[in-house]
Amino acid sequence: MKKSYIKTLCLEFIIMNIIVLNMFIFNIFEANNLNYFFLWLLIDIILFLVIGFEKDKNLYKVDVSQMIFVYSFVYFILVWSIGLILGYTKNPYSLTITNIINNTFILLAIILVQELFRFNIIRKCSQSKIVIFSLNMLLAFISIVINLNNYSFTTALDAFETFGLLIIPNIIESYVLTFMTIKSGYRPAILYRIIFEILLVYIVPITPDLGVYIESILKIIFPTFVFLKLNNTFADDKKVSFRRTSMFRTTLNILSGVTLAFIIVIVSGIFKYQMIAVGSNSMYPLIKKNDAILIEKTEQYDKINIGDILVYKHEREVILHRIVKITKKDNKFIYNTKGDNNNTVDKWDISEKDVIGTVKMVAPYIGYPSVWLSEVIGG
Repeated sequence: MKKSYIKTLCLEFIIMNIIVLNMFIFNIFEANNLNYFFLWLLIDIILFLVIGFEKDKNLYKVDVSQMIFVYSFVYFILVWSIGLILGYTKNPYSLTITNIINNTFILLAIILVQELFRFNIIRKCSQSKIVIFSLNMLLAFISIVINLNNYSFTTALDAFETFGLLIIPNIIESYVLTFMTIKSGYRPAILYRIIFEILLVYIVPITPDLGVYIESILKIIFPTFVFLKLNNTFADDKKVSFRRTSMFRTTLNILSGVTLAFIIVIVSGIFKYQMIAVGSNSMYPLIKKNDAILIEKTEQYDKINIGDILVYKHEREVILHRIVKITKKDNKFIYNTKGDNNNTVDKWDISEKDVIGTVKMVAPYIGYPSVWLSEVIGG
């Protein structure tokens, strides 16, 4: 065995021991904290001094990155479409620019140094199956241990959640990222992790309420699908011939088709959620003209409260105003509303049959094309 292989295995063994000691004794390295980043930065520096560093000259990094982007976007549309049936939950993280930066900056830095570590070992030790296998298991082990505080084995359901959402997905993802790096360099692996660990966690305003079972299945199926597609692309070590123009057209077709389907479904209102454009400033400044709102349709009228923004029909128009009064008549709920930007309460009563639902999310400016077209047609 080459000396570089032995040195790399020794470094991997030391890293694993540091993580184990941290787990039981030190407890100074936690997911996404600054100490954890500096640990990985130090590891990368040591690795550079021990085995050096090679530039990423892989020919397929752009093509595979494009592939990852397309599949991830399709995944986003399909999974978020499930929320139309199962419902959505609000992102628990603040979406202000300052908080997004605070939540993601260190995580992004950790992703970069970790993937450079993976890439450097693969480039220097790609002929050693032992080194690559140990690398794969090391990174999976670290990711599991560093996040284990968020899980438990107290009950059978807790154990299922730990295995389904943490242990098995991390083992599979580590293998997929290693394979991806072997075939196309570190850039696609970094892109993959940015999408799934940053964009879909800290940036999107709502997430589908999938439940543990469905979420665990998706966390296993999607990386497996990516691996199978990549493996098929690079099958039998044949010379891969990507046609970028063709792939670009395919990408546009897939993105356009899936996006159009999603828009049709969410605007049509055939499921639990519906999106409509806002044509007035009666709810300014919370909701402005040309914004779009996501409505949660409901017939559970007893769960609608004062202060909720009610969406209802009145004289062939759809209105969204805040509830200021709720009464009952003949065992039926009657609602009274007022626009935040209006001086007076609306003069009409809203009965249960007029209710569409309540506002769950506001998307700024998304409704502009629809409002503009409506004004043009309406004169």
